Amino acid sequence: MSASDEYVPSQYEAIPSVALLAGAPRFGRSSQFSKLFSFHNQEQTDYTMGLIFIAAFLLTFFFMWTVSIFVFMCLGQREAGFLSGHPFVEPEPKVDNYEEA
Repeated sequence: MSASDEYVPSQYEAIPSVALLAGAPRFGRSSQFSKLFSFHNQEQTDYTMGLIFIAAFLLTFFFMWTVSIFVFMCLGQREAGFLSGHPFVEPEPKVDNYEEA
């Protein structure tokens, strides 16, 4: 085989979700995945703490969302309206019932 016959892969292009996750805040912690496999305990801890902060932030958001939904459900349609999970109340149309002569 000559050098011109070698396979050359296309360059990697990150999809938007990967770029978004890479730009997620780490609260001052490392975002390099390779640090997790480092021989230095401090680098492993730094990356792990960044993961823990992201997980805690998402879990807190999910928990607050769940509590608010539960509170609205307990309040009911009269107090919370559509936030309680009930559909919008539409007034029934008035129909004139008259007999044609």
